[in-house]
Amino acid sequence: MNIQKEIKVSYFNPETSYASFHFVHTLKKCCKECLSLDKNLVILCIGSDRVIGDCLGPLVGHKLSSLLKNSGISVYGTLKKPVHAKNLDATLKKIRASIQNPYIIALDSSLGTNSHVGFVTLGKGALHPGIGTGKNLTHVGDIFITGIVNESGINNIATLQTTHLATVVKLADFIAAGVYMSVRPSKAR
Repeated sequence: MNIQKEIKVSYFNPETSYASFHFVHTLKKCCKECLSLDKNLVILCIGSDRVIGDCLGPLVGHKLSSLLKNSGISVYGTLKKPVHAKNLDATLKKIRASIQNPYIIALDSSLGTNSHVGFVTLGKGALHPGIGTGKNLTHVGDIFITGIVNESGINNIATLQTTHLATVVKLADFIAAGVYMSVRPSKAR
């Protein structure tokens, strides 16, 4: 019998007053395992810089790579070097070869119901990138974060191409600030 553990997903609406506080608090709780197991934190931002609805990961990676410079936290997937369907497996090999005991926070854009567009999700467990566009990619991460950039529909590839940039930027700002506040080195606090 194959029993799967149910993954609890938390939703955060960046438009509400205490969303960032709750996001930081929840992410810190999830990251405690990383600290207690003496693992090295890796932030893996997945997406393409060529499609507006899929550029959330590279935007967050771009912001975090400068905020976390010299912190000992590795950030993969930026606007200059995005991690996407074609190089995800190679990037994972590189992470495993160069970082001892990696603990991965995987981040990507997602599609959802109309009532959740503009929300951020967070949970423990692996991220399943490419699901919205029918790709079967490697599941990755110990913690996942997604930004729901648009409504899921019949043609999700076209939906990602017609996503509002303002939605993606708002989500990227919220996620980057929240991740930074959650994982920044104690000297910066």
